[in-house]
Amino acid sequence: MVIPPSDKPNQIFDPKRVEAVRQTLLLDTKAEEAFDRLTNMAARILSAPISLVSLIDIDRQFVKSSKGTTVDNVPLSHSICKHVVATGEPLVISDARQHPLVSNNPAISAYDVVGYLGMPISTSDGFNVGSLCVIDTEVRHWSEDEINIIRDLTSSVMMEIELRVQMRLEKEAGRKLSTTEVYGTQTPDDDDHFGIYQIIQKIGTGGMADVYLA
Repeated sequence: MVIPPSDKPNQIFDPKRVEAVRQTLLLDTKAEEAFDRLTNMAARILSAPISLVSLIDIDRQFVKSSKGTTVDNVPLSHSICKHVVATGEPLVISDARQHPLVSNNPAISAYDVVGYLGMPISTSDGFNVGSLCVIDTEVRHWSEDEINIIRDLTSSVMMEIELRVQMRLEKEAGRKLSTTEVYGTQTPDDDDHFGIYQIIQKIGTGGMADVYLA
C-alpha cells in the first residue's frame, strides 16, 4: 500500500504547533521506560531494525525514544519524520531512494534509511507534535495490518504525553491526579485545565481497546 504525498499546508513552522511541542516538556529529556516500551514493541511486532518516537521542533527532530539507533537529535534537513508532522498524515515508503518526497534526503545515506513507515503524534487540540516511525534498511512493502499497528501504538504514545501534561497541570493547581481520574470511568470536570483529552490504549491478546476520558 502506498499513501501519496499530501497537498495539505506545511504545519512545521506554525507558532501554535511549536508551542504545543514545547508544552510537552519532553524536549532534551532522558529516555523513559514508558516510551521505550512502545518503540521496542513497534520494532519487534513489525520486525523492523529501527523504531523512533520523535518530536519535531522548529529546527530539529528530537528523538525521545529509539530502538536500533543511538541518534538523539536530527537536523530538519535530515528528517523524514518532518513530512509526517507537516501533513498530519501517515507516510508509507517502500524505498526511500525512489520516493519523490525524500529521495534527496541526506538521511538515506547517513542513517541507511530505505523502508519507512511513520504516523503523526497528534494532540487532542489537533497539533502534530511528532511521529512514531519504524525504519528498515532494505526495501519494505508495508501491509495494511502493519500500518494499523503503528497507528494504534501512536495513540499510546500520545496518551503517555498528554497524561504527563495533565499531571503537571493538576500539580500546578495544587491537586493531585487520582488513580480513579486516570483509569476509572468518571470524566474530568467541565472546567478541567485546557480541555485535555486522553486516549488510554490497553494492549491485550484481543487487540487494542480504546478507553476515552473526555
